Amino acid sequence: GGSSSSSASAQNIASSQIVVIDSISTSSPATIQIAGNIGIKEITLDVNSAASNVKLTVSEQSSQPASTLAIASDNSVYKWLEISKTNLDNSNIKDAKIKFEVDAAWLTANSIDANDIKLLRYVDGAWTSLSTTKIGSDSLKSSYVATTPGFSYFAITGRVRRKKS
Repeated sequence: GGSSSSSASAQNIASSQIVVIDSISTSSPATIQIAGNIGIKEITLDVNSAASNVKLTVSEQSSQPASTLAIASDNSVYKWLEISKTNLDNSNIKDAKIKFEVDAAWLTANSIDANDIKLLRYVDGAWTSLSTTKIGSDSLKSSYVATTPGFSYFAITGRVRRKKS
């Protein structure tokens, strides 16, 4: 019975959203708005060859995904995320941009500078730092965009600044 493993992973999902894209052409990337408080606000997807009936499931995980290794100790994790896909191979993803937000209160509480936020992706058994750019901030949140070559598990992390003793 393989059903027990799927229910165990489902219990780790804090919230999720499913988006279906009828078609993505090579000439016009698809831009998907993500509602709610998952952390991810928008995904822009550029493909190498046309794809149709693409389904993306964006989930916030309530804790670190069980199958993943620990993240470097100088990083504090804001959110654990998973983006899974149907009818789209990672090899067909030419470029994907993920826009996400981090609450200012979390940055303050964890002594993290807004410029030290990175999106990490879990691939080939390791967490890889993605190119992450801060695109804006106000008193409530900071906004970022990161580029990823594919979808899997992600972690929004901030580097904790060591206080000089």
